[in-house]
Amino acid sequence: MIRHLKVARDTAVKARTQAMLALKAIIVSAPAALREQLSRRSPARWRLSGIWRPCDRGR
Repeated sequence: MIRHLKVARDTAVKARTQAMLALKAIIVSAPAALREQLSRRSPARWRLSGIWRPCDRGR
């Protein structure tokens, strides 16, 4: 059972990493105005402002 939990956690961490990499790639290719707006904010503020909402709301 513990092995299943570890596999599930490892999978979730990998999925989160892939999502962050995809988000960064989208931001890099975004229009200049949006990049400028996002550069003024930290990722934590993106969540608060609704620009990005991760599926794990507990963090």
